[in-house]
Amino acid sequence: LITATVIMLGTFAFAAIGAEPVKGSEVAAFASSFEGCGYQYASKGPDKFDCSGFVYYVLGNFGIKAGNSTADYNTKEKAKNYGTVIDNIEDALPGDIIVWGSHVAVYLGDGMNISALNSNAGVCVREVSDFRDKHGVKNPSHFFSFCCYLPLALLLIKTR
Repeated sequence: LITATVIMLGTFAFAAIGAEPVKGSEVAAFASSFEGCGYQYASKGPDKFDCSGFVYYVLGNFGIKAGNSTADYNTKEKAKNYGTVIDNIEDALPGDIIVWGSHVAVYLGDGMNISALNSNAGVCVREVSDFRDKHGVKNPSHFFSFCCYLPLALLLIKTR
């Protein structure tokens, strides 16, 4: 059974000591600016990405440490290293991270995500429910994870 995870960043703002907070909506907006970029396996940008390299690059821009590969968060137990597991996409906010067993994306809100999908599509926006795993299964069963692993230099500030 393949699962998906959302590492929820949108509920919180992140701030390096002495810096302005970063909201999940800012993470989503930054991620969206890469729509149309190319796909390259094992690449972390800035003009070509694979899926985990894209998330790593986007979050790194805000000083947020992400896993180096999808395998870092592809099970509930591994996802707990980055956040608390939750059950519903209704709880996901822009800037959260979605992980299906073999794929990772940035949640944009309203059921949409952006990711470095494959060499044909590159970085593109898709509905979460349209994702198909490597076996062609549409929107495989999934779970969500609530915020988040941060470097010690960051403060976690609840925004609501």
